[in-house]
Amino acid sequence: MTEVLFETDEAALEELLASLKAERVLDVATGRADFLAWLLESLGETGVGIAVDDQRRAVEAVRSRFPDNSIVPVQMDAVRLAFPTGLFDLVAISQSLHHLPSPQSSLEEMQRVLRPGGVLLMREMYADGQTEAQLTHVALHHWWAAIDTARGISHRITYSREELAGMFLELAHEHVRCFDFAEPEGDPFDAETVEQLEEIIDRYQGFAEPLPQAEVFQRQGEELREQLQRVGFQGAAQLVMLGWTSA
Repeated sequence: MTEVLFETDEAALEELLASLKAERVLDVATGRADFLAWLLESLGETGVGIAVDDQRRAVEAVRSRFPDNSIVPVQMDAVRLAFPTGLFDLVAISQSLHHLPSPQSSLEEMQRVLRPGGVLLMREMYADGQTEAQLTHVALHHWWAAIDTARGISHRITYSREELAGMFLELAHEHVRCFDFAEPEGDPFDAETVEQLEEIIDRYQGFAEPLPQAEVFQRQGEELREQLQRVGFQGAAQLVMLGWTSA
């Protein structure tokens, strides 16, 4: 893997985004478009934001949230983006690469619809090098992924930092900047967060009930509940990578 400098200064990322001008911005596997909304506010100059997701309920949620069409939702497969080559000034994916059946193919498709000189942005949590409270997030996520997979839903365990960087560096970029945000934030025993996570554990145990592996999943859920109470929860480390070529 090509050696890259991992920056840790959030202000440097904010400064970089504020320096970018992107008339057409695409967010892939957007969910509720939270990241796209933040991104449009962070960029120096921008125009239309297109929010792509393959789930109808996500598209409908985005349409309801942004009735002014400041963000336009489109139902579409990330592996086959129905856009012309070189259409967008910036293409992003946030915390969704591990939900895609073919992540490398999706990154290549995102690169295809990016204009020469445009910016590809990837933000993703990773699994290694965590504190105990962050490992609660990683372990919970891997349990959720196992249950979703057993239900036929595309959901992988999270990648390592090296795996993520390797996938991104497979793409043809002349310039890459990489930001590694590993420092844990917030109270690991925040009561509201713990309560919300307990509810999610309950919900996923409900999802697991009809599955052949139900007993195993139920036991793992209780072990994770105990881990949550014992060491707490903090968000996992995140890698943010931006790549671009000369126009």
